[in-house]
Amino acid sequence: MTKISPNEQLYVVMVGFIGGVISLLGLVANCLSLPVLLRKEMRVSNSTLCLIMLGVYDLVLLLIDFMTTSLDWSIFGLDPDALFLYKFTMPASVVCDPITMVLITASVYTTVILSLDRCMAVLRPLHWTGTFTRRRIKIALVVVFISALIVDAPVYFQAKLHMVYYPKFNDTLVGGKPTEYYFSWFHQEIYMKQIMPICQIIIPLILIVSSNTAIVAKLVIQKRKSNELQGRGRMFTGIQTPQRLSVSAAVSSLDSTTASTFCGDDNNILNPLSLQNTFHSGKGNISHLDMPHCRRKDMHIENKLTSSGENLSNMETITSKNLVPKTPKYITDFEHSDKLNNGSNTKTTTTDPENNTPANKPVRAKAAKTHSKSHGVDISKLTAQVVAISLITLTSRTLAAANFYIVTEEDVFYVKYCSRACGWTGALNILFVKINSSVNFLFYCFFGGKFRSVFKKTFGCFWHPRNREKSGHARNYPKANMVLRNGNLQ
Repeated sequence: MTKISPNEQLYVVMVGFIGGVISLLGLVANCLSLPVLLRKEMRVSNSTLCLIMLGVYDLVLLLIDFMTTSLDWSIFGLDPDALFLYKFTMPASVVCDPITMVLITASVYTTVILSLDRCMAVLRPLHWTGTFTRRRIKIALVVVFISALIVDAPVYFQAKLHMVYYPKFNDTLVGGKPTEYYFSWFHQEIYMKQIMPICQIIIPLILIVSSNTAIVAKLVIQKRKSNELQGRGRMFTGIQTPQRLSVSAAVSSLDSTTASTFCGDDNNILNPLSLQNTFHSGKGNISHLDMPHCRRKDMHIENKLTSSGENLSNMETITSKNLVPKTPKYITDFEHSDKLNNGSNTKTTTTDPENNTPANKPVRAKAAKTHSKSHGVDISKLTAQVVAISLITLTSRTLAAANFYIVTEEDVFYVKYCSRACGWTGALNILFVKINSSVNFLFYCFFGGKFRSVFKKTFGCFWHPRNREKSGHARNYPKANMVLRNGNLQ
C-alpha cells in the first residue's frame, strides 16, 4: 500500500474533506442565489450584472473542483491505490485544470469590477452613473472573460492525455503527462514566474486593496462629519433659538455670504443652517466693514425697525418669521380636479371612506421620503456587501502569492516533496478559493434586505396574512381618489 506523506495528509483533511463539504454547500448556495439575482426586480442595479456573472463562475468552479480536487483527495485519503483515482480523477484533472484557472481569473477580475464600481459610487457619486453604465459593465464583463481565456491559454498546452500501463492493476488506462512545452524556457521562466503572478495576483491585489481602502476611508470621514453636524445641531437648538435673536445680533453675527443673502431682498428667508454654522465657527463678531456690498441696506433695515418704537418682542416675531422656512403646499389629484370642475380656488377637504382620515394628507410625499431613505440604505448595504466579498478575495489572492513565493524559492511542484510551509499555504490557498466561491450567498442574505424579500417571493416561503393586509392597505389611496373624482363630477 502506498504511504501517505504529512503534506498529503494535510491536503486530505483541508482540501478533501473540509473543502468537499464547503464545495457542496457552495453549490447549494449559488443554486439558490442565482434565481433570485435573475429576477426583474433585482436586475435594476448595474452591480447585479456583476453578481450574476460572479455566481455563474462560482457555480461552475465549485462543480468542477468538487468532481476533481475534493473527490480526488478524499478517495486518496481512504485508499491511495484506488482504481477510481487512476481511471477518472487523474484524466479529469488534466482536462479541467485549465478551465478552473480561467474561472478563477474571471471571478477575481469580476470582483475587481465590483470594487471599482462601488469605489466610484462612494467617491464620485455624480460621475458614477455616467461612467459605469449598464452597457459599459456588460462590455467590461465580456473583456474580462476573453482576457482570462488569453492569459490562461498556456495552461492548455502544459499537459496531454496518453495511454499508461499500470502493473498493479494489470490494465492500460488513460493518464496525463507533461508536454515538451511545459519544460520550455518561456513557460517555466516567463509565464510561470512573471506573467501568471502579475495577472492573477499582483494586479488584482493592487486594485482591490486601493479601491476598498478608499471606500472605507470615505465612509469613515462621512460618518465623522455626520456626527459633527448632529452635535452642532443639538448645540444650536439647546443654547440659542432663532426666536430669541434680536435684529442687531442677527445682522452683526452673519458672515459675508449669509449677510448678502439677508440683505439682497426684504422678503428673503434666512436659512437656520447658515446661522448655526456662523455661531459655532468663531465668526460671531463681523463688522459692517467686512460686508461693504450690503452696508447701507443693513443700516436701513436696523434704523427702520428701531425708529418706529417697536419693542424687542415685535423684533423677535419678525425675525422668527424670517427664520422659519415655509412648508410647501401639497395638492392632491382629487383636489386639483375639483378646482378644474368648480372653477374656484377654495380648498375642499375630503375624507378617506375606509380610514376616516383627511384625504388631503400628503401620503405620496411620505412614501417618496421613505423610498429615498430605503434606497440610500440599500446602496450603503450593497457597498458593505461588495467590501466583504472583496476581503475574502483579497485573502485568497494573498495566500496564492505566499504559496507562489515558497514554491518558487524551493523549486518543487509536488506536494509530497515540498516543505511544511509550502503544504500549509497550498492547502489554505485551495480552501479559500472554495470559500470565496461559496460565501457570497451569506453576504447577500446578511446585507441585502431586498435580496431576502425577493428570495422569499421566489421560493414561496413568504407572505404572512398580515403582510397581505399591509400591502392592501397601501393600495387604498388610489381607490379613494377615484371615488372622490367620480363624486366631484356628479
